[in-house]
Amino acid sequence: MKTLPSGDLEDLTFIERSQAVQRKIIAFVKTPLFFAACAFFSRAQITVKTFTILREPVGRMVSLFWYKKDSTWEKHFDPNAKSQSLEAFLETSETDWLTFSFASATVPRNAQGAFTATYEEVFEAARFVLLEKVVFGFMDDMERSCKHIFSNFGWEYEAGDVARLSSNVNTRVKGETGAVKSNKASVDTTVKEFLPRIAAQNARDVRLYKEAREIYDANL
Repeated sequence: MKTLPSGDLEDLTFIERSQAVQRKIIAFVKTPLFFAACAFFSRAQITVKTFTILREPVGRMVSLFWYKKDSTWEKHFDPNAKSQSLEAFLETSETDWLTFSFASATVPRNAQGAFTATYEEVFEAARFVLLEKVVFGFMDDMERSCKHIFSNFGWEYEAGDVARLSSNVNTRVKGETGAVKSNKASVDTTVKEFLPRIAAQNARDVRLYKEAREIYDANL
């Protein structure tokens, strides 16, 4: 039984066409495309359990900015990102990614791809899916998160599981550390200046993350 390694749209299309899950070739799918995965499992009439590791939204956006500059191994790497400023990145980047990912599972969109719901309805839809349908942990608390997730899935916890889960979570941010170190002056000056703007642009994500963290800390 294998784990699908990246879970992009091409991978999800492949496992749907090959019926790899139904044939028990693949047991776990790791993907950032929550809506696409939900749509696939719904069409295939497959019942699944889902877990996710949450990352603080403002820090995630800063990380994504550096990641896009250095991620030459990505299939859709854009060489222009190397010279892109943080301000330009924020003008073109997707906002409230976490909220939209979870809301997409239940909130319909129009022909242009926009949600047919109010700001608050989209947030409440995302809140319901995350808090009621998903087992979640946090990137800055991997050991406790790992034990929590394993317990909910009925998996036996073993030494080294935290390192393995952390490795999977960090797969999409490899190379980021070097980029940050080599641009320390930019981090100290430019990035800090934009943190309030990043928080404002991702206000629903910040709110959702904060509420999920309060529930997590209160119950574990």
